[in-house]
Order: sequence, then structure tokens, then C-alpha cells
Amino acid sequence: MPRARSAGLKAHLVEAADDLMDTIGPGSVTTRQIARHAAVSDGVLYNHFGDRGELVVAALVRRYSRLVEAFEARLAEADEEGEGTERPLGPWLHDFALALRDLEAGALHLAAGIIAERRLLEAFWIEMHRAPLGLDRLRRPLLDRLRIARAAGLAAGDLDIEAAANLVFGASLMSAITLRVNAHADRARIDRELAAAVDLVAGTLTGISAGGGMA
Repeated sequence: MPRARSAGLKAHLVEAADDLMDTIGPGSVTTRQIARHAAVSDGVLYNHFGDRGELVVAALVRRYSRLVEAFEARLAEADEEGEGTERPLGPWLHDFALALRDLEAGALHLAAGIIAERRLLEAFWIEMHRAPLGLDRLRRPLLDRLRIARAAGLAAGDLDIEAAANLVFGASLMSAITLRVNAHADRARIDRELAAAVDLVAGTLTGISAGGGMA
């Protein structure tokens, strides 16, 4: 089979598995169901994937990639609506933390679908953190923005930007976990709690509140 055709069929199988996850779920979908949805014979799947788990992980990674792209699009949109790198750090941190929280909540939802299959969960975790995805891609916009603030004198010259980024990531992750664990959680309250945590970080870094005034 020509390489281009083989690659196209592999992508088609991943797309078929991705489609089925909306109705069946990653932990329950079978190779036969995927094959039928893709309109191929069962054996074709094994020409491209070692087993069902490998295909399910590929489909989950496809979904996670969309979450990352949506996260980056939200940051770009926020920069366009604001003033780019001239925008005050506090409001930018708010937008970043909310976008990150929603990405993390989405990733937790994907992982929950295979929580009973440790091997798949571990494989998904590895792929999430492999380039071109990975934690560095998520942290880079925040680290770059903190470096700009430090260089412009808007933050202390000895600011540990890695530590500051960890605080923002930690607050966002806790917010994401709260949303996923409690299906009836008050989202507005959770948003306010995340905003308060980000305000605290922004105030500590710059002495300026998220609203732009002196803390």
C-alpha cells in the first residue's frame, strides 16, 4: 500500500474512533465498532495499530490536540481584543488562567474515560506530554509574558518566573478538578475563586491589581 494512502487510512481510523467516543466512550468502544464506523474490515485496524488501546489513545490525543488549539486561539483572541504585550499583566493572567483551566478540565474528562484501564491512561499521559504537545507548549506563553513584564520593570528583577508560572498552573488545575469532580458546582463561584487566586499572584508579582490599579 502506498505510504500516503496508508497514512490517510490510519488518520481515517483515528477519526472514526474519535467520532464514536461521543456516544460510546473511549473505555467501551470496540475495534469492531470502530471498523464498522470506518467502513473497513476488522483486520485493517491491525495493519496500522497494535491493538484497540493504541487506536483509542491516538483518538484521545487527537481530541486533546483540539483542546490545546482552542486554548491557544483564546489567548490569541484575548491579545487581539486587548493591547497585545502592552496589556496589563493582571487581566492577561485572568484570561490565561481561565483558558488553561478549561483545557485542563477537558483533559481530565478525556482521562476519566479510560480511568479503569491503567495501561491506556499511562500511554495517554505520555502522549499528552510529548512534542508537539507537552507542558512546555502550554507554559511558554505565560513564561514569555512574565519575562516581558520583568524586562519592562513591571515585576521584580529577581522574579522566579518558573515559580510564578507554577502558582498559576496550580490554581487553574485545582479549579479544573473542582469542576470535574462536582457536576453541580457553581461555575460562577469557581470562576471568582480562580480570579481571586490570580489577583493574588498578579498583585504579588507587580503590585498592581487585575483591574489595573495599585493594590
